Parts: sequence; C-alpha cells; structure tokens
Amino acid sequence: MKFKISLKYSWYGLIGLVGLLPTLIILVLVVLKLHSAFLESALLKETRYNEVAALHVENEVSRLITILNHESDPIAYTLDKDRNKHLLNELLRSIMKRVGAINTLLILGADGGIISSLDHFRSDRFIENYQWLLSNDLIPDKLSATFVIPMHGRTYIGPITNYAGFQLFDIVVPVGPLEHPTGVLLAKVDATILWQTLEPRLARPGVITYLVDGRGSILTPHADMKYDVGHLATPLDIIRALLADSDWKVERTYKGLSGNIVFGTVSPINIVNWGVISEIPQQQITKHIYNILLQITAITVGVLSIFTFLGLALVKRIINPIELLSSDFKRPGNRDYSPSQAVSSIKELQSLTDGFNSMVSDINNNEQQLHKLTLAVEQSPNSVVITDIKGNIEYVNPRFTKLTGYTYEEAIGQKPQILESGINKPESYKQLWDTITSGKEWRGEFYNKKKNGEFYWENASISPLTNEEGVITHFIIIMEDITERKNSEEIILKMAYHDQLTGLPNRTLLIDRLNQLLARGRRNKSLAAILFLDLDNFKNINDSLGHAEGDNLLKEVTERLKKLTRSSDTLARHGGDEFIILIEDLKRVENITKVVEHIFSEFKKPFVLNGQVCFVSTSIGISIFPDDGEDVNTLLKNADIAMYRAKEDGKNTYHLYEPAMTERTI
Repeated sequence: MKFKISLKYSWYGLIGLVGLLPTLIILVLVVLKLHSAFLESALLKETRYNEVAALHVENEVSRLITILNHESDPIAYTLDKDRNKHLLNELLRSIMKRVGAINTLLILGADGGIISSLDHFRSDRFIENYQWLLSNDLIPDKLSATFVIPMHGRTYIGPITNYAGFQLFDIVVPVGPLEHPTGVLLAKVDATILWQTLEPRLARPGVITYLVDGRGSILTPHADMKYDVGHLATPLDIIRALLADSDWKVERTYKGLSGNIVFGTVSPINIVNWGVISEIPQQQITKHIYNILLQITAITVGVLSIFTFLGLALVKRIINPIELLSSDFKRPGNRDYSPSQAVSSIKELQSLTDGFNSMVSDINNNEQQLHKLTLAVEQSPNSVVITDIKGNIEYVNPRFTKLTGYTYEEAIGQKPQILESGINKPESYKQLWDTITSGKEWRGEFYNKKKNGEFYWENASISPLTNEEGVITHFIIIMEDITERKNSEEIILKMAYHDQLTGLPNRTLLIDRLNQLLARGRRNKSLAAILFLDLDNFKNINDSLGHAEGDNLLKEVTERLKKLTRSSDTLARHGGDEFIILIEDLKRVENITKVVEHIFSEFKKPFVLNGQVCFVSTSIGISIFPDDGEDVNTLLKNADIAMYRAKEDGKNTYHLYEPAMTERTI
C-alpha cells in the first residue's frame, strides 16, 4: 500500500518553522497603530471642512435676511404712500434678481391679506386671490407663527415644506417700524438652489455633501445619491444623531446615500435648524494607510523569503497539483466538464481531485436538464416572474424586461408592485394574496404601468411552488399583454356611446344615465333637473362661416359647459346644437336658478371663429323630477317644450316647465 503524506501536518511544520504567527501578530499591531493615527488625522480635517460648509450656509441665510430687511424700507414707504402695485412688483423683482434661491415673494398687509407677490415661474403675475392661496398653503394663517412673529417686529425662519416638488422654507421680515409693522415681507426660499450656489466652493472629489432639515429630509441633490430630494433619510444613524442633538463618532462607518461604506461628519446649522453632512468613501480615507501596509508587507515578505528554501521540496509536491486543480476549477465556468488529470501522492489533494471529478459529472447532468427548462422560460412569449414567499422578485425573463422597460438588475429584489398603476382595487390584491398563500392558483387581469409611465393591461396567472414537503417556497407569475384587445374594446364602446365631434355622451348613453338618475331619485326621494339647451341662431353661424366653424363653436360650447357641471352631473349632446344637462340630488327647485345664471354668464363671453368675434346665446328649458314627470320620455319632452317657450319669449332666456305649456303646444 502506497504511503500518502498528510497535507495538514506538512503545513503545520512549515508554519512552525517560519514562525508565521509571531510575525503576523507584530504586523497586525503595527498596522492597527498606523491606521488609528492616520484615521484620526484625516477625519479631523474632514470635520473642520464640514464645519466650514455649515458656516457658509448660515452666512448665506443671514445674507438673505439682510437683503430682505434692506428692501423692506422702500416697501414700507410705498405701502404708506400709495400702495402702487407696479412699484411693489418692481421691488420684489429686484430682490429675486439678486437672489436666485428665492422661489416666491409675498407682501402681506397687517390684516394678513396679499398686497403684492411674485413667483419664480411667472414673475409678471400679481397674486390677489387670498382664499385660493390660503387653501394651497402659499401664505400663512394670521394666527400662525409665520405671520405673528414678524408682526411683533422679529424675523421668522420657518421649517422646510415640500411644495410642487420644491424644498421651500420661509424667511419673513417685518415691513415698517419694528414696534408697529404695517405688514410683512415673506420669501419662500428653495433650499436646493440655495445650496447649489454654494456647492462649487465646497465640492470635493468623491465626497457627497448634502443638507438635511429638522425632520431628516434630504434637501439637496447629488449625482451619486440613490435618493431623491425630499427623501426622509432618518434610517441613517448619523441623521438620527443630528436630530437628537447627540454626539456623532466620526470614526464610525456606515452605508451612505450612495450605497457605499463611508465615514460621515455632521455639523448643525442652528439658524435654520438644518445640518450639513459629508460622506467620505472609506477607501478614500484609508488608501494612504494601505500604502504603508503594502510597504511593511513587502519588507515582511523579504524577510520570510529567506526561510522559504526550507520548504521547497514539500511545496513543490503541493503546488503542482494545486495549480492543475485550480485551472480545472475554472473550466466549469466555461461549461467544460471534462475530468481533472491531476494526480498527487498527498491523500488530501487526491481526494480533492476525486471530489472535483464527481462534482463536474453531477453539474453536467443537471446542466442539461436545466438548459431545457431555461430555454422554455427565456423564449416564452409571455412575461415570467418568480418571487420568494414574501413577494420579492428573484427572476424575470427577457419578455418581462422588453414589455415593462425594467432591466433584469432593476427588477431583482423589487416586488411586482413596481408595476402598480394605482387604479387596481386594493381588495383584489388581498383576495389574490389569500388565494396563493393557501396553495391555490389565482387568475385575473391587472391594469399596470411600465417604467416609462405607459399603462397596459395584463392577463395574469399566479401559482405557488412547493418543495418536497409541500411547503410553499416561491410563486411563479405568468403574464400576457392584452392591451391591444382592451383598447379595441374601449374604442368600440366609446364609439357606441359618445358623440364623435364633442366626445360627450350621445343620446343612447344619455337615456341610460337618465334612467339611473331616476332610479336613484325614486330610491332617495330626491329632486333632479333636466336642462334642455338650444343655441340661438346656430343656423346663421353655419350659413355665414361654414360648417367647420359651426363644429368649432359646438366644441367650444362643450368646453364651457364642462366647467359648469359637477362630477355627479351629466352633460350630453342631444343632437345638432342641442345639449342636455342632468343635475342630480337637487336640494330645492330654486337652486336651479344659480346654475342657469352661470350658464348665461359663460355665453356672455365672446366666441372667436375664423378670426371673427361672435356672440352666441342659448335658450334653456327645464323640467324637474318628479314634479314634471317620472319617466325619461316625459321629462325630456317637457324640457323641450319649456325650451321652445324660451325661444318664443325672445331667446337668450330660460323657462321652467309648466303644464299650461303642453296645453298651448297642443
């Protein structure tokens, strides 16, 4: 029997002879000492730089306050003199020219009302509608700190608010004497633009520096960030330390906003209750330490090389088969499953060779079976998605990436909800989840959204996958794009029930809606109104300007009437120049007068047809359910009769139906 040498005990002897363990201990101690010294020095430098960045932001905010205070004097003079809005507008415009970070400027009087304002997008606009602005949080309430503090002669700096995608905060200064201000000057400042004016002086290669507000939201963008402006980044320990006003150990590392391991420095900006955070890649700080380590390692290798000749004989017997086996282990990655030819007298190495040959044989067999299944899935005309039991995507086929626009890398780790359009009913998802987690297959349709925002229809089949014990381990989703079929159905349905010229419900859909309205009215015992509108002298428009302009007039009338109808009402084209408005849940018959007045008000405005200004009026007949009828035909007929009575009375007026009108018609 051939004797085999133990690889384990051979290397034990070599390590003991060289004294590797003592050498490594000394090397580690030296490296740790150098690492600590270099790290402390580098992080101190970064901390000081971050404090300078915080000081720049604080100085810039102070500069804005100074500019606003300086401009408040001419504003106060103008308010006291004649409140010339054009002059006030010019004063605001001069401020916005000097400070690009200001998004909106408002001058508010002592009563909280707007006197003048400008915004970044439409700088020639005067904003005067107080109620509209108040409802959109553009101006403060009279009792809020934003208004009260400046009216007591002090400057107010507000927290960050997200408005229309911008990160805005208020700087409000009193206008007029501090002891008795006549108003306030309110500036909404874009924190992102404020930072961008400073960033060129503060940017450093490889370092991400950004602002966060008092809630932990990111205020400034950076190309290397994986988060958008406005993202709440409180999961980061460094941001939680800032919000809690606790000490942050700069030697700590963490996964930063770029997804890389970084060191972080944080400096508060007390004037606005923000913070400046700089994230420095760990490698950028430690690379100098590694250079020193490399030099020490080179010296150590030189010393150890003196003793290597003692193990040459043994190393030769180990290295040759290991090198051959190493090259063999690379071959399966290139789909080469031929057996290894490495032969060694060392039993551990020979065992490795035998194990390798057994492994590649099994891999080859499994590969062939897996290849068949992979081709079937990869070349499937339907989208195929495999998720774990929590719904996290583990695989998508090429059809999925082609249809949705998400790459394989973007989809992996996400949930199928990345395709959610927001239109599917939440209860359908619960029913789906209950079905598949109980081990059953679910089938249904989804209205989903692609990566580019395009919506599409899918017919989906979701089935659970189980292991040998019957436990669900994965879910497989097979989806078929049925958008073209759905679109065809929708076009056919629209053509059947909508007017081709105006897009309004046609007579068929009108009758259906009216039947539904009457059913609800009977059930709820509520009133409803049917308004029958007919354009006055429409034939003259067609005769003088042509049918094309007549069609344009009908389209414009449609748009004006749409603005006057509620979502619960129905506006339909009855035919020709006749329109029907169904008003549901009418509280009192007298309320219909207000609706009619709004309609006549719209028709007082001119229409521009073929470059000519035209004035067109309408006559309106009204029937009330259930007073004037309880069925569709009666109500429409009576509304038509009332409309003709309005025509007889000189047009451009309206009439509520009365039974006497029917007698007169007969």
